[in-house]
Amino acid sequence: MGTVFWQWDKPVPDRKKTSPRSIETWIHDLASSSPGLAEQARARLIEAGPEAVPGLLPVLQHEQRQARLEAVRTLAEIQAPSAAPGLVKALQDEDVGVRWAAREALIALGGGGVESLLRELIQASDSIWLREGAQHILSALKDQGCLAAPLVEVLKALGRSEPEMKLPSKAASAWEALFGSP
Repeated sequence: MGTVFWQWDKPVPDRKKTSPRSIETWIHDLASSSPGLAEQARARLIEAGPEAVPGLLPVLQHEQRQARLEAVRTLAEIQAPSAAPGLVKALQDEDVGVRWAAREALIALGGGGVESLLRELIQASDSIWLREGAQHILSALKDQGCLAAPLVEVLKALGRSEPEMKLPSKAASAWEALFGSP
């Protein structure tokens, strides 16, 4: 009978850290007029994962609509809660496509974007775009069964005829119930 040799699986090496220079290049390429180059850059940034988030956040303020849209789409795929404050600000972008993509990105974060959303509702409840985005996001979370009880009152306030009147206090109450004092 022959000798039996066991082959042990080698541990999987940690993913290589992406160089900051590569991330910068890919972020720059998001604004490219070449759809293929922008798409390739987005794919690379998604592979880089949360490492790319700090560099992507400033792109949400870029003068070029396509760059902002690609940044939001990339952040939606990365799904890092650290992107939530920037995505919430993007709910007030002048471009409807960017606003819509930010809504979908925040829905993808699930509860990970709620804290930033409530903070912004407390401070800027007069923004109709913010209110529309918040209502869409909270409704989607409700449909998914992920809406925390304190947020139900915020969703109700968003559905009223003059939401900006009660919304800040409802958002502050939800904040306190979920996260402590604002």
